[in-house]
Amino acid sequence: MQNMRLSFVAHNYIFYTYDGGKVEIVKMYGEEEDYMLQVFGISGRTQESVDYREE
Repeated sequence: MQNMRLSFVAHNYIFYTYDGGKVEIVKMYGEEEDYMLQVFGISGRTQESVDYREE
């Protein structure tokens, strides 16, 4: 298993690995995407937040 890291930069969640001097972007999600649902299968959003974004 690779050493996966997470960084929040300019409204984006960036999953990356670091090996020696090399950084590899594995996946990037925008702020409005529910990355916890896509990565871990759980939602970190409240129904109020979902309703607000869909209006």
